Amino acid sequence: MGRVVFLSLFLMVSNAFSADLPNSTITPGDIDASATKEVICVRGYTSGVKADGTKVRNVTEATKLLAYRKYGMEGNYKGYCDPKVGCEIDHLISLQLGGSNDIKNLWPQSYAGQWNAHMKDGLENTLRAKVCKGEITLKEAQQAISSNWIEAWKKYVKTQ
Repeated sequence: MGRVVFLSLFLMVSNAFSADLPNSTITPGDIDASATKEVICVRGYTSGVKADGTKVRNVTEATKLLAYRKYGMEGNYKGYCDPKVGCEIDHLISLQLGGSNDIKNLWPQSYAGQWNAHMKDGLENTLRAKVCKGEITLKEAQQAISSNWIEAWKKYVKTQ
């Protein structure tokens, strides 16, 4: 009986922490309605500043800790994050694609593993470039990255 309970707990924990995709119930994604194609395609927007100088990136430490807690983690070095490289609180729909700073758009993403935060960053850059060139719509980019960013990476980045 003890082994069954342990195995069940192990599977629950590994499912919760080993995923390369966020839990869609906790992190469905959220957009900033004011971030249109015209807004996000202005030079400098990817650094988190709008053309008028307004800061886009505004996630407090308290909000980051809340995001970790929602995933059953106490901070950067708990759960599935590699202690040497850690995690970041990432925007599912990135700011450069019009994502918001709302907790519904935030999740802890590891810097380790094949499908890590750096891989997702490459996708975000590619999707923004495609939106700004008119190859895809902003809505298409937001949907692609929020529904399954790994499949979006395979479609939009790997093919280049």
